[in-house]
Amino acid sequence: MLDSNLDSGLSIWDELDRRKKAYLKSKENTLKTLVAASEELINSEQNKVASFNSDVAEIKTEWRKMADNHSPSWDNFGADISKIFSKTHHKTLAASMNRRGEFYNLDVYESINQLARTYSVKFCKDEMFALKEKIVLLKGKYPEFINQIDSIESDFFDSFNEFSIYVGEIAKDHWVDRVKSFFTIWNSMDSEWGKGSGYKNRVIAHWRQWIVTEKSKSIHNELLRRIAASWGRVLAEKGKTGTDLF
Repeated sequence: MLDSNLDSGLSIWDELDRRKKAYLKSKENTLKTLVAASEELINSEQNKVASFNSDVAEIKTEWRKMADNHSPSWDNFGADISKIFSKTHHKTLAASMNRRGEFYNLDVYESINQLARTYSVKFCKDEMFALKEKIVLLKGKYPEFINQIDSIESDFFDSFNEFSIYVGEIAKDHWVDRVKSFFTIWNSMDSEWGKGSGYKNRVIAHWRQWIVTEKSKSIHNELLRRIAASWGRVLAEKGKTGTDLF
């Protein structure tokens, strides 16, 4: 106990200096504890973000594995075109055959576009359903990242829509490039006009014979390979993780 009446001036200053140091040490320890707690909180958030990013990446990795085992293996679109021929008025069909399939009332290539898009939308449904289930689990595990997850989900499904549109366009372009220039089939069908009744049936018979030829199969398989290649890249650039925000 410090007694100013008994202790010397030097002793008093020594005691005050000791108390000062003890006080500062106490505050230093308190500050260290606060800093450690803050760092622990920061590290905890960083770990949470890292875990979130890892889970999102895993969803894309798992999808890619599934996509590799589920590539489009559609039948020749020519079979569907044959059905369209059978429902088309014979004069319209003749006009289209004369123009190698490109007539405003029967544009074979635009029909291919729509058929390919329809096929691809149906094809994507299973993939979208599987991803939706994983997104639900992600939202339950990381409720604090709900806006980020909504953005990722939107990106994923935008990718499938873009894929369907792209498939329609490349299918159309592929047919224009490979089939429209295949004069033999168009000339054989066009030559049936003016030969009497049964014109439409004769045209369809030519077409059905052609779509099972090796040339037709080759054209179709080449298209499927192009579609499969784009399918494997659907989510490659989509669904960015939270790294950009944290």
